Amino acid sequence: MNKKYIEVAKLLHTIFQQYHERMDLPFFCTYPLNCCQGASILLGQLILDLHPNAEITIVKGSSRKDDNHHYWLEVDKKIFDLTVEQFVSWMNKKYHCPASPIYGDKKHPLAGYFFYKQLFSFDEAYQVFITKHANEEDVVEAYGVVLLKYFELVQ
Repeated sequence: MNKKYIEVAKLLHTIFQQYHERMDLPFFCTYPLNCCQGASILLGQLILDLHPNAEITIVKGSSRKDDNHHYWLEVDKKIFDLTVEQFVSWMNKKYHCPASPIYGDKKHPLAGYFFYKQLFSFDEAYQVFITKHANEEDVVEAYGVVLLKYFELVQ
C-alpha cells in the first residue's frame, strides 16, 4: 500500500475533526455523520492534486433494502473511508463496524451491509455532488480550508 495516500487521508481526517464547522457543505456540521459523500469528494480532490496519477473511484454503497446509502473512496483499488465510524452506534454486530476511519484496506468491512455498489469516476462523482447536493462555490471554499490547513500541518 502506498503510505503517501494513508498520510494524506489521516491528515484530512484531522482537519475535518477540527474544522468541519467552517465547511458549508451538506451535513458537515455533524461530521462524521451524514457527510460521507462530501468527505469522499474532498479526499479524492486532495489526493488527485498531490498525486495526479492516482486511480480514484468513488463508491456509493446501498443496503439490500435500498434504504441506507454510504460513500467511500477507492485509491488504486484500496479502501479509504473517513466517516465509517458513524455506523458504530446502530450497525448490526454481524458487520463489525470499525470505530475509526479506514485507510487503505483491501475490502470494505461493511461491504456485506452496503451490498449494492455504484462506481463513479472522480469527475462523475464531483458533478453529481455539485448538481444534486452542494453548491460548487461552497465546495471550492471548503477545499480552500482543506488546502490551507493541510499545508500548515505538513510544514
